[in-house]
Amino acid sequence: NKGTEISGLLMLEVDDNEIVTRILNRGKTSGRSDDNDEAIIRDRIRVFNEQTAPIYDFFAKTNRSIKVNGVGGLEEILSRLEEAIVSIS
Repeated sequence: NKGTEISGLLMLEVDDNEIVTRILNRGKTSGRSDDNDEAIIRDRIRVFNEQTAPIYDFFAKTNRSIKVNGVGGLEEILSRLEEAIVSIS
């Protein structure tokens, strides 16, 4: 919402090839045709890197952003996110 104060930003770090693999696997059950097209997936990643990822740098200037390793088991990633939330609060 406009006017909402953001205290911090977390960004999951995952290799592009891992993202492609995950989305292609999701495409088997998601019902989204674009989840089955590697070119579309890689274009989504490109757009994210060009238009969204730079926001991380904006928050990093004031030490309000943390990159979190997004590879591993669900509980492991959740634990990393919880630690990051506590440290950024």
